[in-house]
This record gives sequence, C-alpha cells and structure tokens, in this order.
Amino acid sequence: MPQRLVDTRAANAVAANGTLTVALPNALTGVATVNVTVTGARGRGFVTAYPCGTERPLTSNVNFGPGDVVANAAVVPVG
Repeated sequence: MPQRLVDTRAANAVAANGTLTVALPNALTGVATVNVTVTGARGRGFVTAYPCGTERPLTSNVNFGPGDVVANAAVVPVG
C-alpha cells in the first residue's frame, strides 16, 4: 500500500551535500518503488536513492536547478 514516509518540504529540508536516511516498514524486503520529488531548490544538485550500507552509486535519480520542481520514480534495493 502506498504511503508517504517522509516530507522534507517543511522543517526537515535536506542541506546541500546532506544525506537523509529513511526507515522503511519492517515487512518491506527486496526492492522499494519510491517517488523522489525536489521542489524549491536553492541551487543546482542531484538526488540519489540507494540502500544503506552501500556505496553511493555514480548515477542520480533526480537532477535539478534553482527553483525547479522535478519528480522521478525509482526502484531501489532495500538495505
């Protein structure tokens, strides 16, 4: 069942070069399909969704510029 696990638009904004760890429900194994959305960015950047305990991949899921609103779906292994 789809559910919002985190919303960083308010007080939880992710800082530049920051990392956000999201805890998934215990029953979730294998892979997760996630929607990553960037809104109100102050500069250029990217978002990469990847499992905890692994190296960050060299590819991103979302690239954005100042003021962009960009969304993308990603299938991510569960760490």
